[in-house]
Amino acid sequence: MGTFWFTAIAGGYVGKLDPKTGEIAEYRPDKGMEIDPHTPVFDHDGILWFTNEETNYIGRLDPKTGKMVLTKVPTAHALP
Repeated sequence: MGTFWFTAIAGGYVGKLDPKTGEIAEYRPDKGMEIDPHTPVFDHDGILWFTNEETNYIGRLDPKTGKMVLTKVPTAHALP
């Protein structure tokens, strides 16, 4: 069984659960930016993408580096 990825909507982070150890790694954006992550999906390159409820941002997380990038969508009040 592999790793489980999830979005902790109320917690404001993307998480990775190791089912063998029960360890949870939390991935958060840089300080000063709060997120409400939702709907994670991996692309063909292994990058995790997610939406942010109640914001105008989408997020990108590189599981290899842990780097998270948030991008504002061009449509006002889009709520992706």
